[in-house]
Amino acid sequence: GNCVGEPCKKIRIVLKDVPAFKPEPHISSAENYKSKISFEIAAIKFRYNYPPQGILGTWDALAFRYHEDEFFGDNVKNSGPLREIAENLVKGKAFPEEKMMAIYDYVKGHMEWNKRHSVYCYEGLKKPHESGVGSSADINLMLLSMLRYAGLPADPVLISTRDNGMVRQEVPIGTQFNNVLVLTQLGGKEILLDATDKHLGFDFIPEDCLNGVGYLAVRENWRWIDLKSFAKTKVVYKGEFTIDESGLLKGKLATTKNGYEAQKTKTGVAHHGDEKYWNDQFMETRIKFDHSTLRTKGAHHETLEEDHEITLDAFAESGGDVIYFSPVVFNQLKENPFKQEERRYPVDFAYPREMIYMATFDIPEGFLVEEIPQPRLAILPDNTGRFSYSATLNNGKLTVMNQFVMNRTLFDVDEYPDVREFFKVIAAKQAEQIVLVKDNK
Repeated sequence: GNCVGEPCKKIRIVLKDVPAFKPEPHISSAENYKSKISFEIAAIKFRYNYPPQGILGTWDALAFRYHEDEFFGDNVKNSGPLREIAENLVKGKAFPEEKMMAIYDYVKGHMEWNKRHSVYCYEGLKKPHESGVGSSADINLMLLSMLRYAGLPADPVLISTRDNGMVRQEVPIGTQFNNVLVLTQLGGKEILLDATDKHLGFDFIPEDCLNGVGYLAVRENWRWIDLKSFAKTKVVYKGEFTIDESGLLKGKLATTKNGYEAQKTKTGVAHHGDEKYWNDQFMETRIKFDHSTLRTKGAHHETLEEDHEITLDAFAESGGDVIYFSPVVFNQLKENPFKQEERRYPVDFAYPREMIYMATFDIPEGFLVEEIPQPRLAILPDNTGRFSYSATLNNGKLTVMNQFVMNRTLFDVDEYPDVREFFKVIAAKQAEQIVLVKDNK
């Protein structure tokens, strides 16, 4: 057949013996690892006698085209009402951090994300600002525009979210990007900003954005930006519990969270309410939250503090003269998530994290601790991960501590055996039980 006066070309591709894709824990996106062949349009020929219009160009050309595009350039440059708001927000503020936070807090508080990703604000910035609702581009390019009006550095970083797949740096085409962030500087350090998630702290971009590299679309000075969380997400559990002879556990739990863990809790509570959220979260463990309070702390409300009163029926196995229980009440790793002996894809934990668990148990009157788990320390090569466990007994109180740290987020296939063994140690240690026996003296 003919295609606009020219012979059509047909390509037939056959793949044989392609192994099935088997989902494994902690991968960025299945789309990155499935066997496939992708095509991109290099040029479009609209009429036979006219030269083709190029699509596939260079990264230099893409940066130029993005800035000249009416859906970026004109909207960012010509946002008069935003200029006045930005200037008023920073009036009287001497330090760049104060100015930046005033604008960042304004945009995040004023705008509601409509759950759509985009690299362009197609309707300009005025309409989204008036409605208070917009796409990721509407919100983040509004932030970029207002930062520039306040005299602060701000440039667009085009990215592909995790569910959209990794960016192929060898293909200079804009269609692989589906989101935009803002790069600024503070105290000599570069910072990536995103104002779409009201529950995420200033130091963090959404977890779905932690995906390889982003393209800094600056004319003549474009470059790749690592998309990673420089701040560590940390959770601290502190519990004071009592156990009775029937195996009932009661007590208080104080939890401190930041980063993505704080964001998940804030979002869940906002959608479901305090009591329902926590009881649903721990339904499998049968933990009942009798009373809970929540508060935020820090200059930008980045830290979440929780206080809970909990009850857990049949926490311990009681056989009259003997009581068994596992002291890791929260965040216990029930089994090693890495079951396969071999791994075909990198292990991706998305963001660095730390979990500290400390719990004190009042031993039932008339019982003695027969056996306490031995301390354990496991470390991944180059201290990229660390796990420690200890248990001590003092004046009828048993204190258990464990700490889990992942300093690195991406591990290659050849590092998989170390990661698998590391989590095997954690699962086995956290499953160990405390044995209490009745003192018949």
